[in-house]
Amino acid sequence: FTTILALFISIRSYQNMAVTYRDGETIAQQYREIEKANAKLNRMACTDQLTGLYNRRYLMEHVLGLYEAYQNSRMQAVFLMIDIDYFKQYNDIYGHLKGDDCLRQVSAVIRKYCQENGMIAVRYGGEEFLALKFFENPEERDRARELQRRIEEAGLPRTDTRNQRVSVSIGVWSGRLQELGSFEAALKFADQALYDAKNAGRDCICHYCGGDVQENS
Repeated sequence: FTTILALFISIRSYQNMAVTYRDGETIAQQYREIEKANAKLNRMACTDQLTGLYNRRYLMEHVLGLYEAYQNSRMQAVFLMIDIDYFKQYNDIYGHLKGDDCLRQVSAVIRKYCQENGMIAVRYGGEEFLALKFFENPEERDRARELQRRIEEAGLPRTDTRNQRVSVSIGVWSGRLQELGSFEAALKFADQALYDAKNAGRDCICHYCGGDVQENS
């Protein structure tokens, strides 16, 4: 009787352990699935659905954190504010579906360029984009001109402008982070340079230089 009872208790104990293990595995699997779903939702919340670029939420929640981490270091940055020239006119002539396609194609050029050059690409709003990079050593390359050239070479056609292709204007701020009062200041300076590029006739690049704006064709 004692042997049978001990065997019965052992079997019940094993069964309980097996059930507990299966329940633990089920819970762990459910937790992994929840984590994956949350990560996907977070990516969706930080990504512009039309272009696949990061959105302004990502800019203010993640890129701002990088700026704050680098702010008191010797790090430098370059901010390119990019605007598709006469985009409202493009939409009016070709329609919003073609306008969306234009946004996707320009975004694809910007995304590829940024991936190759370690930059962050953001759809800032409407037809306006932001490309930026934090770096330690001085950079001699004219990143804005190279990006503008790539968009030119994409040759996206339109018949309502002088050059018969989709073009962009770019405003640039670059300098040491210690010179900035805030992250928003860099955005403001790049935006001011973009505003001047538009006033200069569009399809050009302007650099913000401590209150002065210098134009590059």
